[in-house]
Amino acid sequence: MFLLHAKFKYRFALVALGLPLLGLVLIISAQAFHFTWMKVEVDRLLAEIGSLLVVVSLLHWLFELGLREEMLRDVAETATGSSLLHENGLETCNIDSRQVDHRAHWEQPGNLTIGRQYSTALFKNYHELFKQRCARGFKTTVIVLGAEGHASILDQSGVERRTIQTSLRETIDLLKELDSGAEKHIKIRYHHAVLRYSFIHTNEYIWITFYTNSSGRATVPAFKVRANTPLFEFFSRDITRLSEQSHAAN
Repeated sequence: MFLLHAKFKYRFALVALGLPLLGLVLIISAQAFHFTWMKVEVDRLLAEIGSLLVVVSLLHWLFELGLREEMLRDVAETATGSSLLHENGLETCNIDSRQVDHRAHWEQPGNLTIGRQYSTALFKNYHELFKQRCARGFKTTVIVLGAEGHASILDQSGVERRTIQTSLRETIDLLKELDSGAEKHIKIRYHHAVLRYSFIHTNEYIWITFYTNSSGRATVPAFKVRANTPLFEFFSRDITRLSEQSHAAN
């Protein structure tokens, strides 16, 4: 560390003191003679090089006095912010949640818990995936809006009750069709709350998709949260409580 610090100080002295001194020497030397070589005025060239060195050293001084500290502060704030996000568990973000596709991971055994309001899109898009999970005996828990939550959804979103009921019925019918064997591998539970976010929960990560506060359709982002981190623990506890407060489908 001492050698690195000494090297930095030596380089700083060279740039801050050596360059302007060399520039002045070249400018003064150019005044002492006049020589042209292959149509190049050597004395004038030396004077211009000397002027360039003086200007460069002046800009370097201005940078050291003000801009360097400000730049380092911005870099430090950016690095610290990125580090905090990573340490707390934010792995990545997809600006369009519909583009999230971790099919290879979802096909693996282990916990898979999915929470939705009433949308059928995920189950339609990954119909074969859920079918394969059932065929392999992998457990999946799906938590969707129950009848008791219809009124709350209607009050906050303005969606027609018929639309909600139709979507929920399609979801339930699709999941039952996928899990038609004697041993049930898809557990369906009904929640009664207006979800603040939908989720896909595994042992390794959670994908979080927030809902908009405004009405109407919108493209919403999805955030991937890594296991064994503060953010993962927060969402995992919240999802566990939601599951405990929901009830099994008949």
